Amino acid sequence: MKRYVSEDWAPLLRERGLDSLDAFWQLELTAVDEPNRGRGGISEVSRMVLVVNEGEEKVLMVKRQQNYFSRTLLHPIRGIPTFEKEVGNALRYKKLDIPAIEPVFFERIRHPEGERAVLVTEYLDGYISLDELVNEWKDAGWPSHARRSRIMKAVAQAVRKIHQGGLMHNCLYPKHIFVKDTGEEVLVRFIDLEKNKWFPLGCRRVIKDLATLNRRSADWGRTDRLRFLRHYLGTDLKDSRFRKIFWKIARKTRKKPQSRLARG
Repeated sequence: MKRYVSEDWAPLLRERGLDSLDAFWQLELTAVDEPNRGRGGISEVSRMVLVVNEGEEKVLMVKRQQNYFSRTLLHPIRGIPTFEKEVGNALRYKKLDIPAIEPVFFERIRHPEGERAVLVTEYLDGYISLDELVNEWKDAGWPSHARRSRIMKAVAQAVRKIHQGGLMHNCLYPKHIFVKDTGEEVLVRFIDLEKNKWFPLGCRRVIKDLATLNRRSADWGRTDRLRFLRHYLGTDLKDSRFRKIFWKIARKTRKKPQSRLARG
């Protein structure tokens, strides 16, 4: 894929002259974090605010990279821009009704200074990563079991949709899972999809993703972890499938110091 423009955003982008890679590349934006560098390339993420009708603000995340590649089976030597992989996976998630980042614009071009790619996505307004959420709770006090259970259930069901779609996130860290608790429902979105892959062996993709999430969720208690797995499987703790998956996750992570589930 060399170019993508969201139908919902296309008129506004044309109106603002933002319907090309060059237009986004020339913008003076401040990176939200330190740029990623590797193999002579660079990749950075910035936040951009568009003021539309009567002062309404629309926030976008603008991701720009040059000579920043990721290898694939079809491109095993040089690879392709990581943003090309990410937008492809985001559109695949959308087709499968899996909640994730919403692509607005993507384009890649060859430039005299190297291969450039720009990916623009909608800002996840009102969302917070599980990492940030837990840090807030550690400072302000942990919420009720009922609220934690609602969040665990929403996240578990969203993760299950990835695996039911025959996919593996392959980088399922709490910082890549964003939630928005409206009080009536908990919404979930996944980010950083460039490592996502199709994985036909169901049990292996389940264990790999769940073990990764378990290792990276050191601050969640054992009860919350068990609650997550129960919601993911849609069963109770006495079910034989629950016990089988539980011990597979435990065996895969028991040597990792981050894992509380593994230590029992």
